[in-house]
Amino acid sequence: MTATIKKLHQGLDNVDFIGTEAEGACLERALTKCLSDREAALKELADAARRVDKAAFGHQGDFGQAHQSLLKALERAGDFIRS
Repeated sequence: MTATIKKLHQGLDNVDFIGTEAEGACLERALTKCLSDREAALKELADAARRVDKAAFGHQGDFGQAHQSLLKALERAGDFIRS
């Protein structure tokens, strides 16, 4: 991920409408935050899916709570797809 951000930053430095280094740094921070948020949402989704699987097939009693967590994680991950 860091290599991708560095390449993006280098490319932005060569574009005429990005006038200052501060603007490039701002874009880099925004991209880094976006990728971090996406990674967190996908991790949350995977964890919630595992909890539902364990609750449903591992005979644990917290299926309802695990299912609600999965639905919330799906909604959060869906926000990245719709954006």
